Amino acid sequence: MTSIFTTTKTTWLAWGLNELKNYAFIIIVVFSLVAFIRLLEMIGVLKIMNRLLEPLLKPLGMSSDVLPLVVAGLTVGIAYGGGLLIAESKSKTLKPKEIFYSITLMGLFHSIFEDTLLMLSFGGHWSGIILFRTIFAFVCSFLIFRLTKNIDEAKFQKYVMVKQAKN
Repeated sequence: MTSIFTTTKTTWLAWGLNELKNYAFIIIVVFSLVAFIRLLEMIGVLKIMNRLLEPLLKPLGMSSDVLPLVVAGLTVGIAYGGGLLIAESKSKTLKPKEIFYSITLMGLFHSIFEDTLLMLSFGGHWSGIILFRTIFAFVCSFLIFRLTKNIDEAKFQKYVMVKQAKN
């Protein structure tokens, strides 16, 4: 095994080809995961995940209305789940606090499949990747919920949520 501190002479071409190989591997992993998530959705596994996660998300201030959006963010990625949350927030069906709690959890725990597989492929240990990240995300989200749940909606809107500029 080589150390990151050892110096070896490599050409720019060798370095570029190696980076292209790494990017190709990452692209293959990401596309495979997206296809896998679509398959899970088609066969109903994501519905089962929704039912299993519901009791865990209630103590974090989230209702079953936001659950499919959070599951999408946790599995596929924060950009996708966040985009769904933004679209849903414009319809005014979700409470601002629920949106905030959802984005908090997604920010800490997004792309769990993708990130885990990528980190495992680079030599990470599953316990640090999955267990620590899960515990950390849920504990932090719970603490944020407990600290902000008693703030009235007007103060929450004023100090936590960002107001959108009117068009």
